[in-house]
Amino acid sequence: MVALPSRRSGLRGLLVGIAALTTFLGMRTYVPTPSAQIAAAPALAPTPVRAPRPDVPLPIDETRYGEKVRWLADRQLSRPPEWRVLLLDKTFRNVSNTTAKVAACLVSVLGLAGYVAKIKAEHAKDHFFSVVAVEQDYRDAVRKAQALQGRGLAVRVVPGTSRSTLQPQPRKEAQPSMASQR
Repeated sequence: MVALPSRRSGLRGLLVGIAALTTFLGMRTYVPTPSAQIAAAPALAPTPVRAPRPDVPLPIDETRYGEKVRWLADRQLSRPPEWRVLLLDKTFRNVSNTTAKVAACLVSVLGLAGYVAKIKAEHAKDHFFSVVAVEQDYRDAVRKAQALQGRGLAVRVVPGTSRSTLQPQPRKEAQPSMASQR
């Protein structure tokens, strides 16, 4: 039989006695040491030092991300009151597209006055875009945009949110003034 430790031997003697008893009975005890606690601490998994070489990126799908723009129209919303044809500053990236040439294209396709076409071309060059035509029918706006694209200009058709002042409005009859009624 195993003798129990005396009180004088203290805690150390108690641990030795328990270890001897468990060994005698065939059980193992695990007394963690500080080095074992450090080794068992949670750690992040090792990462590779060098990232794998990335593949060459895939080319852009021109059918999805080309120069065309699509809208997902909500059927509950009303149709826009007008469609605007925008002349983009991208037109002037081509060195053959000068302000005079672009203005001449606007005059011939849209029937604008020469000085108005020149102002619109300069505005598009300096301010990213210019509204060159306003149509109520979408197909008419697209026809004009395609005619301008055929001449090498970069244009877009966008919905207008309100009636613009570019389109001639029907004139209201003048109200008689108070002085003329007397």
